[in-house]
Amino acid sequence: MIRKFFKNFLNFDQTSYPIIEGKFADSYTDVETIKMIQERYKEQWIKDVTPYTHPQLFDPFNPPNSWRYDPYYEVWIKINE
Repeated sequence: MIRKFFKNFLNFDQTSYPIIEGKFADSYTDVETIKMIQERYKEQWIKDVTPYTHPQLFDPFNPPNSWRYDPYYEVWIKINE
C-alpha cells in the first residue's frame, strides 16, 4: 500500500498544477499561470473594504451608509436600516 502511494506520488503530473513550491510569484512567465495566481490571491487576501475590515480608512464622524462608529467599544457597527 505504501509503495502504491509513493509510486502515484512520484508520477504526479506537474503540468496539471503549474505552481511550484519555492518559486516566487514574480518569477512565473506563463500568462495562464499568472492569471491563476492573481485570481487565487484576490480570493484569499482582497476582501471588501468596510469600516470593520479596514477601520483606518474611515472617519468616525463621516461614516459610510449603514455604518456607525461606537467610541466606547471602539468598533464599527453595521446598521440595518
